[in-house]
Amino acid sequence: MNKLFLGHNIRQKRLLLGIKQEALAAESQMTQANLSQIEQGKIYPCLEKLQKIAEILGTSIENLNAPSKRKHILSTSEKHEEKLHEDTFKQLIDAKDEIIKSQIQIIELLKTELVRLKTIKNP
Repeated sequence: MNKLFLGHNIRQKRLLLGIKQEALAAESQMTQANLSQIEQGKIYPCLEKLQKIAEILGTSIENLNAPSKRKHILSTSEKHEEKLHEDTFKQLIDAKDEIIKSQIQIIELLKTELVRLKTIKNP
């Protein structure tokens, strides 16, 4: 589950219902600071707290994590961060491919050298 996504869904639903952060935090039996961190995507709540938040907001945990709304609620900085994650992942894949190609080349060189050594040993 994506913390940023979850946090924004909680915030959007809370604002839609006109519930203040302080009120949701108190009703969820957590500090406002913790709820703020959840809404900012910095921390993920325990399942018990998440269920309580979902109940108060009149929704389900599944809806709070619904990916279909994701692109509509991410801020510009979060979209940028997501793009950086995607780019980093692509770079890791490309690097892995390069490493595999290098390993194949090394294996081919070792095979060639092994054949050469066998030829020298058994002319």
